[in-house]
Amino acid sequence: MVNQAGKENYIWQTVYYFADGNRYEGKFVNGASNGQGILYFANGNRYEGKFEDGLQNGQGKLYFPDGSRYEGKFVNGQRSGKGSAYSADGTLRFEGNFEDDQPNGQGKSYLADGSRYEGEFLNGKPNGQGKSYLADGSRYEGEFLNGKQTGKGKNFNANGTLQYDGNFEDNLPNGQGKSYLANGTLQYDGNFLNGNPNGQGKSYLADGTLQYDGNFLNGQRNGQGILYFADGNRYEGNFVNGLPNGQGKYYFANGSRYEGEFVNGRPNGQGKYYFANGNRYEGDFVNGQRKGQGINYNVDGSRYEGNFVNDRQTGKGKIFNADGTLQYDGNFEDDRPNGQGTEYNPDGSSYIGYWRNGLRNGIGYFIDTNLKFRQEYNMGNLISSVEIFGPSGA
Repeated sequence: MVNQAGKENYIWQTVYYFADGNRYEGKFVNGASNGQGILYFANGNRYEGKFEDGLQNGQGKLYFPDGSRYEGKFVNGQRSGKGSAYSADGTLRFEGNFEDDQPNGQGKSYLADGSRYEGEFLNGKPNGQGKSYLADGSRYEGEFLNGKQTGKGKNFNANGTLQYDGNFEDNLPNGQGKSYLANGTLQYDGNFLNGNPNGQGKSYLADGTLQYDGNFLNGQRNGQGILYFADGNRYEGNFVNGLPNGQGKYYFANGSRYEGEFVNGRPNGQGKYYFANGNRYEGDFVNGQRKGQGINYNVDGSRYEGNFVNDRQTGKGKIFNADGTLQYDGNFEDDRPNGQGTEYNPDGSSYIGYWRNGLRNGIGYFIDTNLKFRQEYNMGNLISSVEIFGPSGA
């Protein structure tokens, strides 16, 4: 047979065995596979389709030992151009562009779990701009690198509501971003690390109100920050594992405030409490209450120094007048003298005895410069008073 150039074309159907174990069945032209044919590979692969100059060129099908296959275009023995890949059960797994035997360029991949990807590929992996859809209906839109969500992107839930908008690395939010609640309300605005708030950021309540402004670690409030409460209170200071821990200040909506040490969200240790009425306490706190030794300063200048229990003046203590002179030294219970104590009067006289609920009660002694009286009281009412020695000492 002679072609238009005047050269002979030798064409025949044959079976050819290659030294590497491959086998070809089909048309030969001028000693090479040309036209339609089948190439059986030693590794179990099989190609059916068009050949040119001994290589797969044009439309063809490549079958793999596991039953999966490729259908599409070939160039010089490799999958290049438009093509589709199928699993062993015939399910479409990829459709799009191939180059150098791998998905390259625009394409769509379908996974067995029901998820899919649409976008750019490079060397067989999602790379560049794309969209990833999960089986539950949620999706990611943005940049990919080496098959992973990396770069700028957005996450949407199954309803199409934006859930995250920001930077990604290795399929997780990393860097600056914003997360949203299921209804689309802003939840967090700040830095992320491995999918969790980490570094500086702000968290918001469901109604959009700012809840916290400060530092995060592994998704929890850690480090310095400000926590805002719905009742108008706020805390400024250090956090550990989401709770106030260390030095901080707690401001109450009524104008009171606490400054000092916190443990697990409560005042513990040394601190100062400023009351809205102008009074002030400095001393020990346990689980948010005044407990231990402390001083309570009143707005009129007087003060109490002594022991506190359950936020009350209880135990041994002293009361001082505004001028610093001692007024009472003794036992207290529930903020009032209870038990034994001594009262000092401005004129220099004193009373030694017992108190109940802040009132003289029982036997006691009134002492003046040269006088001493044995007195008996009933809840502040004097019952009897007997002088036991006079100026002469009689």
